[in-house]
Amino acid sequence: MGGIADHGFKAFLNRKGPVTKIEDMGKYKWRVIPNELFLDTYKAMGASPITLPWPEVFSALQRGVIDGIDITPNECWGAKVYEVIKYMSLCKLGMNPIVYVASQKFLDRLSPDLRAIVIKGMKEAAKWHTAKIRQEDATVVMPDLKKKGVIINYVTDEELARFRKAVASVHKKWRQKVGTDLYDQAIAFLKEYRTR
Repeated sequence: MGGIADHGFKAFLNRKGPVTKIEDMGKYKWRVIPNELFLDTYKAMGASPITLPWPEVFSALQRGVIDGIDITPNECWGAKVYEVIKYMSLCKLGMNPIVYVASQKFLDRLSPDLRAIVIKGMKEAAKWHTAKIRQEDATVVMPDLKKKGVIINYVTDEELARFRKAVASVHKKWRQKVGTDLYDQAIAFLKEYRTR
């Protein structure tokens, strides 16, 4: 693996109301990525998730087929989702890492010095990518979302603890399913990034 970047933490975006406590999750129709982990997580939070592919999300929000989604502020801004939502609840519950990788077959064909350059380049690109997103979020994205009328709130630490407690059974299930090493690495990654 060359490096890990991200677009920041996901937020709950909603067209009807903010998320301030876990009970709010059951009030709205949430779009989730069509996979078992996301379905398990949203059900554990008291929601009835609806699976939709990304190209259908914008129009589904417009038409009221769904009320909310979870994406990062940067992704909301880039895809102009602010045009069809009103509320953004910041929570730092999850993120989608972007992994810079190269095939082993490709790397094995390179001389050791070129292989080192490629791996170093992937790590530097990932680091630059993350820093650029953080800078863009602080100076462009969040101010512009507020200017466009998005109402932004932060979910309190006490409520976040309730969210984490609600999904504890999902963590247990998926720790067994993906293996303890991978699970523990993912949790360590999240803990580290939450402090930044």
